[in-house]
Amino acid sequence: ASANAAVLAILVAVATAATLDLLEFWMAWVALGALGGLATFVAPARATITPRVVPPRYLSAAVTLDTSTQMTGWILGGLIVTALAVGLDAIGMLWVAAGFALISAIMPALIKTSARAVSERQSTLRMVIEGTRYVIRHPILPGLFILDWGITVISYYREILPLLATGLFMAGVGAAGALGTVNAVGSACGMLLALFLVNYRAKGIMVLAASAVYASLLFALGAAPWLWVGMIVIAMLGAADAVTVAVRQVTVHLTTPDEMRGRSFSVMVLMAQTANNLCIIWGGFWGDEIGVDRTYFLGGVIGLGATLLIGLLWRSISRYRAPDHAPDTLVS
Repeated sequence: ASANAAVLAILVAVATAATLDLLEFWMAWVALGALGGLATFVAPARATITPRVVPPRYLSAAVTLDTSTQMTGWILGGLIVTALAVGLDAIGMLWVAAGFALISAIMPALIKTSARAVSERQSTLRMVIEGTRYVIRHPILPGLFILDWGITVISYYREILPLLATGLFMAGVGAAGALGTVNAVGSACGMLLALFLVNYRAKGIMVLAASAVYASLLFALGAAPWLWVGMIVIAMLGAADAVTVAVRQVTVHLTTPDEMRGRSFSVMVLMAQTANNLCIIWGGFWGDEIGVDRTYFLGGVIGLGATLLIGLLWRSISRYRAPDHAPDTLVS
């Protein structure tokens, strides 16, 4: 609630400054940095709430649904901004964003739960060290996080859709918007598939299979001769990515105790955000050096190799079976 209130305050301040014609470039950069940091801060806190308000037997379904709504928000947010850009100016868009932030600031206060007591107070540094140590020692999470990090760095397409539109299909802004739209549709289908498979206990196999499909689709994206073919591939990539995200978050919930869940999510979010940013550098560099199409061929080779390597080095991923009705703890 506090983080969402801070987001509201930042957006109102920026919108007010823009309305009064006082907004400077550096203010926008500071606001963007603060909003990014708050988004990273919110994710672990959000992860700790779900197990406290949902019975263990429904935890997998609840986490999958929560992840689905979160991803839907990310996707629809971009589409809403695009739509508003046509009918409103930048100032109007800022005030609309502040209105959504107001709703987000109010909603957490309606959640009926409380924090569990801890046996001793710990410093922030000690909690960070213990959380990192826990993730490193975990038999599943390091492999899942490294696999996600590696594949995202060499292939994450959402950040560079304009590059794909121009580099692969020689098209303009309209093509980038079309690719973003079909990606949203594909992600929605992937979320529905994840919900349909929520009772499938071999979560690790699901992640490895979805990652292999994702990496294979990179070859199809690089070879796509026409925009409509690329749109189909992007939709399929969105579906595969949605499945991996949902199942990975469910696995974190099911294999970590309450006191380590937030810290495990912090590591996952940190690696994901870092990978998203590195993808822009990777795509830009190799796109200039060897071309966008060959960049995705290279990404497909690396992605399939990484999936196979992680599957062999972390056999516990493919062997893991989710519990029938309650979370288990793999690391003491």
